[in-house]
Amino acid sequence: MLVDTKSIIINTDYDTLFTFLSQEENAPKWAINYCLSIRKVGDDYLVMTPEGEMFIEIISDVKTGIVDMRCGPSKDEMLTFPARVTALPDGTCLFCLTCIMLKDLTDEELTALRHSFQEEFQALVKAVA
Repeated sequence: MLVDTKSIIINTDYDTLFTFLSQEENAPKWAINYCLSIRKVGDDYLVMTPEGEMFIEIISDVKTGIVDMRCGPSKDEMLTFPARVTALPDGTCLFCLTCIMLKDLTDEELTALRHSFQEEFQALVKAVA
């Protein structure tokens, strides 16, 4: 199993970043390598990922900055990707996201995952700018 946490400082205010990240519909706008598209079915959201269609939900709390993304092939098999938005004194925000991979990764896969994080964080910066 791999647990990898990445963070970025984003030049936007807390409310803008938190609100954007707490809405499932926005996942394909920034998680560009994982959430290829999204659709709503009843009260549920389904995203198309490189591994196929998955359920997605975001558990958020504006007071703590938690914006955890939960994804999985069924509502009973969702894995949580912990995330948090923190307002910084200079008016910017810190965003931290932890990726949990249940399988071992090769060096190539690990490099690709880290590159994916960079691309997605840059997409997030553009989306909330």
